[in-house]
Amino acid sequence: MKHASNQRMDGLLALPRRAKKTLAILTDASLCVITVWLAICFRFEAWVSLEGYQWLAVLLSVLLAIPLLSAFGFYHTVIRFAGRQTIDAALRAVALYAVIYSAIFTAYGFPLVPRAIGVLQPFLLLIGLALVRLLASQLLAPSSQDKLLEQSQEFVLVYGAGQSGQQLAASLASSGRAKVVGFLDDNPSLHKASISGILVSPASQVQGLVAQHSVGQILLAIPSLSRTRRNEILQILASTQVAVRTLPSLSDLASGKADANDLRAINIEDLLGRDPVAPDTHLLQKTFAAKWW
Repeated sequence: MKHASNQRMDGLLALPRRAKKTLAILTDASLCVITVWLAICFRFEAWVSLEGYQWLAVLLSVLLAIPLLSAFGFYHTVIRFAGRQTIDAALRAVALYAVIYSAIFTAYGFPLVPRAIGVLQPFLLLIGLALVRLLASQLLAPSSQDKLLEQSQEFVLVYGAGQSGQQLAASLASSGRAKVVGFLDDNPSLHKASISGILVSPASQVQGLVAQHSVGQILLAIPSLSRTRRNEILQILASTQVAVRTLPSLSDLASGKADANDLRAINIEDLLGRDPVAPDTHLLQKTFAAKWW
């Protein structure tokens, strides 16, 4: 029974971030419906069925609450790690929601909709939001085994937020071999962007990121780099005194000799300021032949 429950939790955690956000929004919309119904029942001191303009109160609740919660960043936090930031977002959003919602039902009288609903329902909604997040964080909290695995993981930075870098980060996340704590990229338009919850930073911040996250390795995930640009990047990364590993070249990826999950240590050819020049076999033959004779 416990194993089946853990499998269901793992299934939820494996959902894409957009799907998780959609599920959270649907849950909160359901809370709006339930709390409007409860507020009406409490006011009438009886269990009643929603009818007539009472459904307008439900509709207004959903149309007001969900956009406000989203605007205040309520859905930006991972549910299983919900904390003070989530609570603060909920408080601010529901406070503004309560002002608007109560103003509507105070200014306008609707049949079968008590004016007290404008005060009572936001209070119930805040309690519902807090209870659902608390329950979800408990159910989805990492197990002791997961915590031990996370503590044993090496923290890494990925240089390159393109397709190869994203594929590499996803592979590391699924395998548990390492935890990617940040992307580095030369494209200014990507700086401060978040890719799968991982922040993209400029290379100039690499030393600060290494110190902040105790980074053990930097993974260079731009197989299309020229030799010159690769050398420039390696010189920047050398100041961190952290091991650097790199993906295979585009030719190796295209020929199938390697894939985007293969990493290798930097070798002497990567430190050249130019592409390596193949030896002239004809000249070598002439040189050695002259020495031999």
